[in-house]
Amino acid sequence: MRLHQSKEVYQHVIAINKELSALYSCFLETVTDERTRIFLHFIEQKQADAISYLNGLIKAEPKSILDSWLDEEIEHKSIDYIKTLKQKPDVTIDDVLAISADINEKVNS
Repeated sequence: MRLHQSKEVYQHVIAINKELSALYSCFLETVTDERTRIFLHFIEQKQADAISYLNGLIKAEPKSILDSWLDEEIEHKSIDYIKTLKQKPDVTIDDVLAISADINEKVNS
């Protein structure tokens, strides 16, 4: 379905960010390389910031804006893709960067 309310789009982006945060937490459980761990902590915090910001937008936006309809195709496969990545939790910093870039490209295309 191409038509979605603004609030649904925000909620979908929040769901992607939450799943990414869970993925980074999963990676932190197994990664031993200190540089990769530092980077994972950093981007995990950025995900939390993004989620907080988006929740703030939902609370701050007037109902008329949140209820407005957008002609936007929401990409639903990203969350499933992120979940599959948890099966391979031993990653390097390059892997994390590639995963982040790939997700960003899928969501923004």
